[in-house]
Amino acid sequence: MKKFLHISLIVSIFAIIPFGFVYAQPEIIKDSHREVIDSVDKIYEVRESNLTQQEKLAKEMELKKTALDKVVEFSILETENFKTNLINLEVGEDEFEAELLALRDTLLIKLDDYLEHFDFVRNGIKASDNLEIVQSIAGSFNDWREFTYNPEIKKVIEFILIFQNKSFIKLADLRFGKIASDLRTVISPKLQSSIRQQFLNPAAISIRGAREFNNRAMALLADYISEEKAFGESEIDTPGLEEEAAFDSGFVPEEEIAVKEDEKQVEELTIRDLVISSLQKLKDAYSKFLSLRDFVGGQSGEQ
Repeated sequence: MKKFLHISLIVSIFAIIPFGFVYAQPEIIKDSHREVIDSVDKIYEVRESNLTQQEKLAKEMELKKTALDKVVEFSILETENFKTNLINLEVGEDEFEAELLALRDTLLIKLDDYLEHFDFVRNGIKASDNLEIVQSIAGSFNDWREFTYNPEIKKVIEFILIFQNKSFIKLADLRFGKIASDLRTVISPKLQSSIRQQFLNPAAISIRGAREFNNRAMALLADYISEEKAFGESEIDTPGLEEEAAFDSGFVPEEEIAVKEDEKQVEELTIRDLVISSLQKLKDAYSKFLSLRDFVGGQSGEQ
C-alpha cells in the first residue's frame, strides 16, 4: 500500500508534461518541480532514519501529504502558465484563425475548471487524517490527470507551439525582406544573381516550407474543433501559401515554391512532427542568412 502511494506520487510528478516537446517554463515552475522531488526524497530519508516504527509512520504520513500537495501546487503553477501563454498568443489574423479562437476559448474554460479542481484536491489533502485517504486521493488524482487533464493539456501545448512558431516564421519573413532590400543597395548587379541563387532563393524555399509545415499542423489542430463540436460539421479550409505574406524583395523566384512530400507520409505526420519540421526549415533559412553574411564580408575584404 505504501509502495503504491509512492508510485502514484512519482507518476503524478512526471506525467505533468504529456507531450514530447521541451516546453520552456518560468523559474517559479522549475523551483516548484524541485520542491516536489525534494519532498518525495524526504520520505525515503525517514524510512532510513533511527526513529521508532510509530514515529516513522506518523512522519511519513505528513511527508506524503506534503509531497502530494507539492504535486498539486506544481500543477496549479503550470496550468496558470499555460493559461497566460494561451491568452497572450496573437490569434485571429484571418478568417481561419478566427475560427480557432473558439477552440482557444474552450481550452481556457477547461483550464479554469482544472484550477478549481486543484483547490478541491488540496482541501482534501489538508483534511485527510490517515494513510488510506491520502493514498486514495493520490490514486484518484493520478487517474484524473491521465484521462482528463493530460489529453487537454496536450491540445494546449500544441496550440501554443503552433502560434509561437507562426511568429517565428513572421520574423524570418521580415529578416529576409530587410536582407534583400539592403543587398540591392550595397551589392553590385553582377553579384546579385549569384547571391540570389546561392543564398536567397534557398532561404525563401526554406521559409515557405516552414510555413507549409505549420499550416498543416494548424489544420490538424482544427480537427479538435469538431471534437469539441464548436462548429458542427462545417469544413475548415487551411490557408494556402498564396494567402500568406509574399516576399516582395525582387530576389524571390517567381515560380510557385512548394514543399513536395509523399501524401501517405504527410497523413501520418503528427502536430509534433510538423512543428519540428517547420522549425528545422527555419533553421535552414537562418543558416543561409549566416552564410550570406560571411560571403558579403569576404567580398568586402577583397575590395
